[in-house]
Amino acid sequence: MIGANLRMISVRVALAFMASITAHSVAVPTTLGAQRSSETRAEFLIYEGSRLVGRDQFSIRRSASRRGLASITITSTVFYPADARRPSLTTIVELGSDSLPLTLRLENRGPERKITTTTVGEDKISFRVFSQTRESLRETPNSSPHLLADHTIPSLYSVLPGTPDGEISILSPRDGRVSRARVSERAAEVRTIQGRSVELRHVELTLETGSIHLWYDQSGELLMVEQPAERWRAERSIN
Repeated sequence: MIGANLRMISVRVALAFMASITAHSVAVPTTLGAQRSSETRAEFLIYEGSRLVGRDQFSIRRSASRRGLASITITSTVFYPADARRPSLTTIVELGSDSLPLTLRLENRGPERKITTTTVGEDKISFRVFSQTRESLRETPNSSPHLLADHTIPSLYSVLPGTPDGEISILSPRDGRVSRARVSERAAEVRTIQGRSVELRHVELTLETGSIHLWYDQSGELLMVEQPAERWRAERSIN
């Protein structure tokens, strides 16, 4: 009984610690003259067939320090169903200067609160899960380049590492799994986004479970994500 109580206290302390880290990282101010940054805010509308089922409100912050080191932070708040007042998921992803992921924090805001973290080190990738009742750790060797993927969070695909056409590792934070995929550059096409016709760059991710189609505009902004086999797509709102 004492051991069980100690484990419960440990999990609660871990949850509180992770929450304090997130609050601090979001609130850190930018020092004038030491760092240059820009931020983009947007929203994806998520559909199953023709039915609107969710929203992904996200921001992308690009920073460059005095030493020329660049970093990208993608912050996302996801709502299922689309008209929900409270978020279902929140994520914070840190990318390095090479656009490869360094850390991810994913919080499931459902009935059973769960926090998942992914940390990419030089030699290994660590997946941790904190919940009300348990804490788990899974580690796997690092095989770069890699991309974080989750079918419910389209903004995770906003920044692709490296150049298309080649093999890549897919990191699945929720189940702590690493799989292989192929990135292929396809011919540009004119697609309709929120009622507007736009010529878009087409990148295809071929996974074990099917294909994910990513559509970017000429400036590199992600405008649409599609999974045809699931009749699922996400379109970026265009003002």
